[in-house]
Formats: sequence, structure tokens, C-alpha cells
Amino acid sequence: MPYLGNAPAEAYSQISYQDLTGGSGTSFTLDYPAGSAGEIEVFVNNVRQEPTVAYTVSGTSLEMTGSITATDDFYVVFQGKAQQTIGIPEKQTDGTYLFGDSVTIDADGSTVLTVDRATSDGTIIDVQKSGTTVGSIGTTGGDFYLTKSGSNQTGIYFNELGMLPMTSGSISDNSRDIGQATYRWQDLYLSGGVYLGGTGSANYLDDYEEGTFTPGLKGASSGNVCALANAYGNYTKIGKIVTVNLNISVSSTNGAVGNMQITGLPFTVATVLPATGLEASGVSTYWNGWSTAINGVYLGAEENSTICYVYGLTGSSATGASGYTVAQIGTGQMRGTITYRST
Repeated sequence: MPYLGNAPAEAYSQISYQDLTGGSGTSFTLDYPAGSAGEIEVFVNNVRQEPTVAYTVSGTSLEMTGSITATDDFYVVFQGKAQQTIGIPEKQTDGTYLFGDSVTIDADGSTVLTVDRATSDGTIIDVQKSGTTVGSIGTTGGDFYLTKSGSNQTGIYFNELGMLPMTSGSISDNSRDIGQATYRWQDLYLSGGVYLGGTGSANYLDDYEEGTFTPGLKGASSGNVCALANAYGNYTKIGKIVTVNLNISVSSTNGAVGNMQITGLPFTVATVLPATGLEASGVSTYWNGWSTAINGVYLGAEENSTICYVYGLTGSSATGASGYTVAQIGTGQMRGTITYRST
């Protein structure tokens, strides 16, 4: 159709129509929701009815002031659908707008909703239940927060540092526990570490691990590996501190010669002491069946290695740095524990 001036900004869609003839009473259900009585035209026997006087509408519910009979020619024209929208609800006496039970906004990837509080701080969105405020979203000093309302007001505050706890409406440091006796957290997964008892580097814990390993036994002189009837070890690592428990039973020395070396510690021993050599020591809590009579056994981990030497007493004198030999254990058994610092 020809026109003068600029082209229309958008095309119009077909106006929808619903025939309600045959129904009776005052309450009817519409095919499409309406935001206000003015969005629809209601006709009874081809006479248009006055909005809000002869009828009211809420969503898909149409209420007539007068009763309709089944013989009345009764129909509705949906003017509000002409632009494919239900329109803006009528303003209430208290200045609010009621949208019904829910609102759906589809912006196809664009910004869906912007709520601007202008220059002042305070509540942006007030969350209510049965007319009572139970929480809010607001701004303060260029940051924003989510709070629970009430006498014990708590919430979460967001700024450039991330997420911070709030109490009584203000940001608080060192004041909130994670979980409680009644509402406990189940599992906590951290990709980084945690500070315990302070904020310095000495308070930083970035590793905890438990596991098992298989220890070996060989002679320092020949390097031959002993055949073991039993070889079991477990460990707990907290930070860089490793505690190891092991159980070894020898079935054959297999030609191994020299000082006993327990191999296969789960982590490399760090250099901690100024002098080189052994960096950690432990104890053997049980030994049995050794070829040489002994009075005590202790273990020493070697720096920059995963090796542990076996030391102790024979008779009344110390064996010294040479430690126990493979020949002395024979086909005996040993259990022990050692704690060391890993690299």
C-alpha cells in the first residue's frame, strides 16, 4: 500500500480472535494472556463491552461483571497481540506494576535486564515472601552484595578481591566459618592451597596425599636386589613432610652384598641439614629372624634420593656409619617408620 513519509519501522501481525459463544457464567479462559483489560475487545451480541467495568482480565482469566448465557454471541478480539506482545501491565494505585506469576525475557544473547540505582547506594532488588523482605541485592561503594534480611543478617560481598563474607550488613574479616554442625560441607576441592593459622608463606599448605608403595631391598656394594616374600609400604604426605610405614620380609638375599638399602621411597628426600648425608631418621618397631643377633634398629633416609639405610646396635656397641649389611638380615623380617622432608 502506498504511503507518504518514512517507511513504517515494523510490520503489523494479524489480530487474533476467540469465539466464546456457547459458554455461560462469568469466568472464562482466554487462548492468550493479556496484561490489562485494554489489550482485548470483548463483544456480547456484537456490542463492545467497556474495559474494567464490564470485564477484567488477569493473564488468561477473563471475568465478566454480568453473567453470559449460552445463547449470547460472545467473542474476544486480542488487540494486544497485534505487535506480538501482551503489553505493559496497568499501573497499580501504589505505583507498582503486577506481571502475574512469572516474567520471561528472551534477548537472544543481548543484555536481558538493566537495573540502575543512579548515584546512591542501597537495595536494587528486594526479595520478598508473603510480603515480607527475606533478602536483597544492592550496591555499596561501586561493589555489590547479596544479603539475607532479619536480625541475624548475613550475606556475600563482591569486589575486586572476589567474594567476601558479610555480617550485620557490613564486610567482616575472620568472622565466618564454612559450614556448621547442622549444615556441614561434604567435600572441598581446591586447585590451590590453604592458609592455616596465618597469612604468611609459612602457613600455606598446598598438598595432602595418602597412598601405598612397594619398597625394595638391595646391597649397597653389589647392587643386587633381594628377593622379598613380603614388601608393603604406605605413606602420608602433608605439605613437604612425608611419613612412611613399611614391612619387609626377605626370602633370599639373592647375592646382595654390603649395607642394606631400602629403596622405592614415594618421594625424593630433600637436603635439609648443612652437612651432606642422612637427612631424616626413623625407627624399626619390629624385627625377627635376622642372621645376626641385634639389640636395636633405626632407619636413615639419604638426601636427594629415595633410599633409606638400616642402622642399629649389635651387642653393646654401635655399628657406626656402615650400618647393617644384607648378610645380617638374612631371611629375616623388619617393620619400621620414618619421617622426612621431601623436595
